[in-house]
Amino acid sequence: MVTGLASSIDFGHNPHTAYYAAVFDTPFRDSGTWDNGQGFVKFDTTTHRIVMMKIAISYVSIANAVNNLRAEISDWDFDKAKTNAPLPGIPC
Repeated sequence: MVTGLASSIDFGHNPHTAYYAAVFDTPFRDSGTWDNGQGFVKFDTTTHRIVMMKIAISYVSIANAVNNLRAEISDWDFDKAKTNAPLPGIPC
């Protein structure tokens, strides 16, 4: 699992932080950060050409992002997740 946060300031100069948690269906072979603090993961795609990721956010904490990930995206079936998404009127 990869977790972290991203902070920004809106046009009204109000700070906002989004916390995230992400999991992949394939183990990554390497990870790290660049000098600017952004992170990356690398995968061996010679045997697994497609890598799927599930990600969830919270505006409260990383723990809440992890809980959202577990509660809202329980499996790897995209069509099921799309059908169960609580987004009335918003096409996926």
